Amino acid sequence: PAARKPTAGTQTTGAALHAQVVRKLARQFGAADTQNTGSITEAQARAAGLGYVANHFRQIDASGSGRVSFSDVQRYMQARSTNQQ
Repeated sequence: PAARKPTAGTQTTGAALHAQVVRKLARQFGAADTQNTGSITEAQARAAGLGYVANHFRQIDASGSGRVSFSDVQRYMQARSTNQQ
């Protein structure tokens, strides 16, 4: 497929890029939440193509419940981002 180019006026750096990534992840997470519980299982993450979430599921699921919320994912990603700086 052809490379996607940002539309005129679309910022692809800094806070704007981060916001785009969060919105896309939120949409994918919502689609994976087929039971509308506000959380997903590792299997649902894999089925939805959320490889990062599936591959880090045990670390994201700090409570060990077998389910993670979008807030859990954001918290994990923020902690990883902070640790890598």
